[in-house]
Amino acid sequence: MAVPAEQDVLYEIKGDIWGDSADGVVDKPTAGLLGRAETALRAFHQSGDPRRLGEAQILLNGVAKAQRGARYYELEARTAQSLHRFDDAMVAIDMALRQQPEAVALYLLKYSIALVRLDMGTARVACAAIPSTSSYASGCRYQLELHSAGDAGAAESFNELKQLLMSAVVAGDAVAPWLAVTLADAGERRALGDAVALWQLAVKLDDSDLYARSRLCDAALYAGDPEQALEVSRGFDHIDTLALCHAEALEQSVDRVASGEAEERRRLHRLQAYLAERFAEAEWRGEALHKRAQARYLLRIAERPEEALVLAEANWAEQKELPDWRLLEEARRAVGREEAP
Repeated sequence: MAVPAEQDVLYEIKGDIWGDSADGVVDKPTAGLLGRAETALRAFHQSGDPRRLGEAQILLNGVAKAQRGARYYELEARTAQSLHRFDDAMVAIDMALRQQPEAVALYLLKYSIALVRLDMGTARVACAAIPSTSSYASGCRYQLELHSAGDAGAAESFNELKQLLMSAVVAGDAVAPWLAVTLADAGERRALGDAVALWQLAVKLDDSDLYARSRLCDAALYAGDPEQALEVSRGFDHIDTLALCHAEALEQSVDRVASGEAEERRRLHRLQAYLAERFAEAEWRGEALHKRAQARYLLRIAERPEEALVLAEANWAEQKELPDWRLLEEARRAVGREEAP
């Protein structure tokens, strides 16, 4: 999901820093809760540790209703987005926009969520609300054109977006990592450019971006390059998507050599056992934070295609990125249902 980096300055709020709640007054204890929640949420995005996401939720729940202003609702929206509770996220964004109607970050967040759901009408409205002088506005406009244009139009928009990215890189503009993810996602969806190279650039511009790293790993696997997938996912076993990709890359790598490397095989078996335990525990708790990862595990490692299809379909109902479509199609083929989503 293409979102700006946490540290990017998209909108500067003038005036009293405590003036955030509905009545214009936020007390210092509340500001402290919001600050800690923001820190926890940032740590979650950097580490993928769900405990930090839970910490953010607890801190936000501690904010009194009378003190829930724009900053609170933006943090609530970002937390709900991370939990894939997109309807809740949209409600929180609208609450925040009532108090900060010019906040670019909120429109960009709304745009990103709408695009993940292929709600193109909402995505267009959110993109149009971003000041036209911003590179974010140009980036989202080109991405929307890439989604809807014919082949010739898509190729033109792809080149325009690529040129915008190159200009941002040369200028050292903070928008560059976001544009790189936007370009890679749209380019891979429309089969324009080298998907692996596009995602490599996104990771190079921000190597802490776990989303871009996961998409690079998947693109490498899809391109038949398990060595690249192994390299980009090594050391990230604590991140579900990267651990799954690493296991699949190991399996492909081992299978390419008749005898297989003994250490690689042991590594693969250890990782598969670790994933089995991890997903079994999540299943026991009734936790399906990331349905795509759970369905992928069930399909490709646990070899339970019927259950994988149920989760893949539930996931597709919530979000519609390219990896979601590919997984759904693969699950349908596995059970003999090759219809298009």
